[in-house]
Amino acid sequence: MDNKMKDIVLGIWDNPNELLLAEFKKKNWTSHNIPLTRTISTMGDAVPLIGNDRRMQIIKNTLRFLKKGELSGLKLIDLGCLEGGLSFEMACEGINVVGVEGRVLNYEKCVLLKNYYSDLSNLNFICSDVKKLSKNEHGVFDIVLCCGLLYHLDNPMSFIDILDDITHDDSILFLDTHIAPSDMDLDSCIFKNDLSHFLELKYNNISYEGRWYDEYSKEANGSDNEWAAVSNPKSFWLSFDSLVKSLYYGGFRRIYNMYGGFDIEQEFELRKKYSRLYCFATKNNII
Repeated sequence: MDNKMKDIVLGIWDNPNELLLAEFKKKNWTSHNIPLTRTISTMGDAVPLIGNDRRMQIIKNTLRFLKKGELSGLKLIDLGCLEGGLSFEMACEGINVVGVEGRVLNYEKCVLLKNYYSDLSNLNFICSDVKKLSKNEHGVFDIVLCCGLLYHLDNPMSFIDILDDITHDDSILFLDTHIAPSDMDLDSCIFKNDLSHFLELKYNNISYEGRWYDEYSKEANGSDNEWAAVSNPKSFWLSFDSLVKSLYYGGFRRIYNMYGGFDIEQEFELRKKYSRLYCFATKNNII
């Protein structure tokens, strides 16, 4: 944690706003266990604190390595930030953070978090569908967190073009996403009954393979599911090869698969079970 940010956070922990603290307890926290005092957090002892989350630690350690420890002042956008936990952790590193959340129920939690940590002026949130992001309106970022989002989109290829638009040549994209399992791996995937057969889509005259996943029925709007897509009833999971191809043609020519969150045999098993990919990508060779 950045020393200046640490002093701010510890000051809030030791003198919490009791009214806002009571508001946190009224919310249904589904994923991010964010510390509020030295002993109180959004989800209690149910799950590890967001700062101890293995994905979060890998992202921080990778950034420190790539940026030689100098993170303060960088600009980061956290896409589909859910309850704001990753955004909070990155702001604690001195990074200027914008969290983007499209679901009002989740965004309200982010606003509460911002109000509670109001002295963290580098932590901000906006409520928007990520498909509407643009360089003209939102600017350009040094770091993009796209964690748990891409597989909720019906055209992930076009969204990667948006990521290209809001980044510069030395930006770093962190991607945590489901991928479409191959026919050989389908039986090992816990989502096998929710996925379509393997098929092909064309984007910019390039073929991409993957599977459709039903987010919610066309009759519903998905508003009762805080983890579902915002504006499409089904999403397209790209295959591993097609995801890499989409990143490549989207401008992110250097793609690095990230391991080390678990014992390697366990990690192989988890990746196959959840058909998940963790990687970071850059436009230039910055390593």
